[in-house]
Amino acid sequence: MDRRAFLGVCTAGLAGCTVGSVRPPVAGFPTPENPDPVVQHGFPGTVCGDPPKPFVGIEAILEPAVGPSWEGRNVSERYHFGYEIWSGLSDDAFVIGVERGGAARRVSGTDAVFRVTGHLWQPPAVHGFASVQAGRSFGASASSGDAEVRNSGNLVLYDEANGSYWSQLLAKAICGPRAGERLAFLPSSVTTWAEWRAAHPDSDVPLPPS
Repeated sequence: MDRRAFLGVCTAGLAGCTVGSVRPPVAGFPTPENPDPVVQHGFPGTVCGDPPKPFVGIEAILEPAVGPSWEGRNVSERYHFGYEIWSGLSDDAFVIGVERGGAARRVSGTDAVFRVTGHLWQPPAVHGFASVQAGRSFGASASSGDAEVRNSGNLVLYDEANGSYWSQLLAKAICGPRAGERLAFLPSSVTTWAEWRAAHPDSDVPLPPS
């Protein structure tokens, strides 16, 4: 194949890594300025006035594992969400698939954010919501350094490279030097694992924690 298919698997079972503000702010770290007007209408409206939380490192984010399928893998119950009782990637699982040009590539820790508050980002950055079977994909990741979750109810990421905060929902920077900048959207497919696998048998899929 001269194209490589990348897959974002979004199920409620990929439960969140964070709950609210679980870590204290970085002492003495400046808060971003130049907030976008949309911030005052968000929740919380003070997100740009709070410094980022320290990044402690999450293996699934820094060193995500990928493979051709989840065959033979069971997901630990501690990673299940609510009523979910599944233990693998079923044929009818909700997925977001993206095709990119170029040679085959592996997901690396510098361009992936994986398993964050029930969403999955994989290069190209992909996130989705299983409950409404919707998803979107972006071009390059906004964060050239480690991305830190600022608020898990309305996902905000901290861009270590320039101190900006990025809204996942809006796909744009909401405060900091890059406030107002948006990420480019890429074509993606919202489908089932069986349909995606049939159309793209060589696709990679991020592996869940076990």
